[in-house]
Amino acid sequence: LSASNYNPLANVTNFNGGALDNTIGSGSFFLGDQHIIFNSNEECVIRSADIYSENPNNITFEIRNSNGLVLDDTTYNLTAGKQNIILNFDVPNSNGLQLGVSNGALSNSGLYRNNTGVNYPYNIGDMISVTGSSAGNDYYYFYYNIEVEAKCLDVSAIFDPFNKKNLTKITDILGREVNEKLNTTLFYIYNDGTVEKKIIIE
Repeated sequence: LSASNYNPLANVTNFNGGALDNTIGSGSFFLGDQHIIFNSNEECVIRSADIYSENPNNITFEIRNSNGLVLDDTTYNLTAGKQNIILNFDVPNSNGLQLGVSNGALSNSGLYRNNTGVNYPYNIGDMISVTGSSAGNDYYYFYYNIEVEAKCLDVSAIFDPFNKKNLTKITDILGREVNEKLNTTLFYIYNDGTVEKKIIIE
């Protein structure tokens, strides 16, 4: 037996990175639709991040592909100041991914971003590299002290050359049988009972 997605760090710990806090340089609360850009070397999970809110606000946080298509999101009622938010974003193995907020979310109240002291790239374990921002490499937007977790090996990732499994069907997150689609979370169900969760990026 061999594992197709074995990561020797997966059972060690979670990793934190990005700019660890907003004391890296000067900055201010920003009203607008910018984001940070990152590459993922493997499938992993962004568990949480620290953010700094100017005022109480209801904000939707998003992970998007390189074309700006939303892959996952979560909404929080924020208080003013620094807080840790749980994201649990499934991250595909892909480049040019985006972490931002929904369009227009910061029209009345801002989130903190730095415009000095920024030093890309920010590597998080061996999984993610934050490479820049939508406004250039002098800016760092919103997501501080990002916690990333390696996906642990599960039974669906075991390769047994003597057991050739066959795909039975593909379903969406609601359990409806569908054909293969790009940029969508799908579940691949096999005749041996294993299930694989995939996001295929175009």
